Amino acid sequence: MWRIVHADAAAARQPVPRLIRCSAAWLRRTLPVEVLRELERELDELGRQAGGELYRLQLADRLNEPTLTQWDAWGAASTRST
Repeated sequence: MWRIVHADAAAARQPVPRLIRCSAAWLRRTLPVEVLRELERELDELGRQAGGELYRLQLADRLNEPTLTQWDAWGAASTRST
């Protein structure tokens, strides 16, 4: 038999995950050494881009929010409210 246990919010909080360390450790455990050597340079470059140029571009474009276009049942854009 199952029972539902309600925990208070403070007890349910978890520490911020350390994805970079976990990912690197997982790659070392699962990939053959030769494959890991080939991927390390590419992953390092991807990390530099994500934390550098791509992050700067995202900050510069942060006010450019997407807009929602409503579509009717026949696929035509509909701007009227129903």
